[in-house]
Amino acid sequence: MATELAIETERTQKFFNDLDARKTILSSCTQLFTTLTTHFKSLQNSLSQKSLSLESKFQSLESNSQLTLESLSCREKSIPERESAAAAKVEEQRETALSEFRNSHSFDNLSDSLKSLCRRMDSSGLLRFVVSKRKESVFLRAEISRAIMEAVDPARLTLDAVDELVRDKVGKVGVTDKRWACGILVQALFPEGCCFGRKDKGPEFARSVVERAAGILENWKEEDEVEEKADGEGGGGGGGGGGVVGPAEAVMFLQMVLGFGLKSRFDEEFLRKLVAENASRRDMAKLAAAIGFGEKMGGM
Repeated sequence: MATELAIETERTQKFFNDLDARKTILSSCTQLFTTLTTHFKSLQNSLSQKSLSLESKFQSLESNSQLTLESLSCREKSIPERESAAAAKVEEQRETALSEFRNSHSFDNLSDSLKSLCRRMDSSGLLRFVVSKRKESVFLRAEISRAIMEAVDPARLTLDAVDELVRDKVGKVGVTDKRWACGILVQALFPEGCCFGRKDKGPEFARSVVERAAGILENWKEEDEVEEKADGEGGGGGGGGGGVVGPAEAVMFLQMVLGFGLKSRFDEEFLRKLVAENASRRDMAKLAAAIGFGEKMGGM
């Protein structure tokens, strides 16, 4: 009788042990199911959000593509009219220039003389004339902006003058006067609103003109860096400005970088150094802000 009772007790204990084990397994399965359910819900929400984001981006892309196509269509339709206007302007300027050549008299009026030189695309003559009228700088600055627009290609005329300055810097031939004259021409081509980040971004230029401007600026930078290195080795002191000598040249250089859209062609550190080492120049703060260094000026 005692043996049978012991056996029944063992069976009961085994039954409860098995029940506890199954309960533990069931609890683990329930917890795993809950974890998997939460994970899949999270994945579903994430996929839904990404799907909505992609759909929004596709709609935005489609809208932008449509606007771009409409803009291109409008520009394409306006090409004949713009070509006709440009051709008429060139013809008018050609006739004016030919008339001035036929009447080989000298102009007593400063404004007429400036316009004549610009129409003839005579960059060297224009530089000499501007230098000769330095005492009339106030009136000269007021007239040069109007005169330079009389040129068939104002950008090329200005680039010819700057190229002459860069080439003559090697031989130090009248550099100071030409630098001043070139500064006036560059400022006339790129008024303050075109370079200082205002809504008026100025004229658009052909790719060939932009590439030529980039080449001139690269040569300018390289020539002055060679000169600065030679001066440093000789103990005479460098020109400063990270390769471009003096505040006047630094301003001119940055105006051309901004005006022709060449910021990406130059190392940011070089441009920042150019601003920092010529910060005393009146226009430098505005140029620094336009080129994207406004928040960094405090550190300079």
